[in-house]
Amino acid sequence: MTYYYDCQYDKDDPKFKDKHANKYQENKALFDRLNLTRDVEVRLGHLVISDKQDRQKGADMLLAIDMLTKAYDRHYDVAILMAGDRDFIPLIQTVKNLTGKSVYGVVFEGCPQDVIKVFNDVLIIDSKNRGMIRSEKWP
Repeated sequence: MTYYYDCQYDKDDPKFKDKHANKYQENKALFDRLNLTRDVEVRLGHLVISDKQDRQKGADMLLAIDMLTKAYDRHYDVAILMAGDRDFIPLIQTVKNLTGKSVYGVVFEGCPQDVIKVFNDVLIIDSKNRGMIRSEKWP
């Protein structure tokens, strides 16, 4: 099973305006396509609308809860985490130390070394191998 973590706008938020509608529809279309894909589950946090920059809330927590509980419940032997955020270091360490599971990383070039070191092994996406990721928006 593959879990995809992201966030979506709340259309009932009083701050939700027309400028967010296009992004909402783009995200919804992506999430709908992913939900139709066998063995993919979309798990969504929410986007908090702000005057400066909209912020994601809840997606990292959903990922952490799922990764820990599913490791503990023996739903997987190996986790592949596509994230390079330092916030995930304690999660990766805990999964490895508490359950003995392996955690492999897929990160982008420039990922901090302390994140890379905590994985059992890592695939670094750079200009040479970025074609491995398919996206309509990839440069």
